[in-house]
Amino acid sequence: MSRDINIIDSRKGILNGKFSFKALPDGSVDQTKVICNYCRCELSYHRSTLSLKYHLLAKHTADADSPAPAARLRQTTLERLPGRRLDTSTSSKLSTAIAKWVATACRPINIVEDMGLRDIIWVASNDCTYELPSRAV
Repeated sequence: MSRDINIIDSRKGILNGKFSFKALPDGSVDQTKVICNYCRCELSYHRSTLSLKYHLLAKHTADADSPAPAARLRQTTLERLPGRRLDTSTSSKLSTAIAKWVATACRPINIVEDMGLRDIIWVASNDCTYELPSRAV
């Protein structure tokens, strides 16, 4: 039974696929050595993940809570998101709401030129063609 568990673990990897067992030239798996899937660093493994977790937190802080590199998908850009275009009525209401927010919150008018705000509106509206209101419009 323990052999079956080792076979499953060697395919899946350790710590949700963040480490994988070292493959030997003859095709077998060395279960005393693991390879970090982020930096390809080789580490010893003795049935405890403490040193592996330490490696993740020390060397890959931003990646420690994210999926393993092999499991990650390439991030889609906002322009490529499948979506629908806002109809003119909704687009007009959104522009009016943004203009009211700028005026009532005493925000500078150039806040609508901020790419971060544009990206948030694109994601929220699911329409990457929406243009924020500006002085030119």
